[in-house]
Amino acid sequence: MKRWTAVLLGGYLTLISASVWSEGKSEVINHLPAGLEGMVIIPKAAHGHLLYLHGLAGEGRYLSRNEHGELCILAPLPMIAGNTRLGTIGIDESGPVILNIYNPVLARQIRHGQQIESRQWRVALPHAKQTADIEIANGLDSEMDFIINPRRRWTSWLRGGEPQPSCKTIAGGPTDSTPLR
Repeated sequence: MKRWTAVLLGGYLTLISASVWSEGKSEVINHLPAGLEGMVIIPKAAHGHLLYLHGLAGEGRYLSRNEHGELCILAPLPMIAGNTRLGTIGIDESGPVILNIYNPVLARQIRHGQQIESRQWRVALPHAKQTADIEIANGLDSEMDFIINPRRRWTSWLRGGEPQPSCKTIAGGPTDSTPLR
């Protein structure tokens, strides 16, 4: 039963990610808050329900510091999320999704474009009394599993090789608070 649920949820998330949505303008971010290794910011996402399947797919960016301590941004950053729960049928837009990253190993893996599955890390909601690698700051509930940098679709072979991710420097060292747009 779990295998069929995973297959159906995967197919449903593919349908959601194929739907059209516009990338909205997001708020200005002045800096990476102290204690964070990075932030995943998905301004808008396609959000869908199909009876017991619930899914979300979006594209945003990752704000972090590179190996030299400089503020950098990785974009685009795809993300999918989902779970099974009773719902309706429909697709709409939601957002923003914001994930705070606390683990330096995880932060490096995201910067290098590796696939990140939430089940492999400690995930918590804000104000949880437990330590976490990832804190869901907005846009997801604690029952949703998610994948950052999901593997490319099978159709990707038509488009050529996989692009190498690059965290582009946008501000100086740790004390620089240049606004990001």
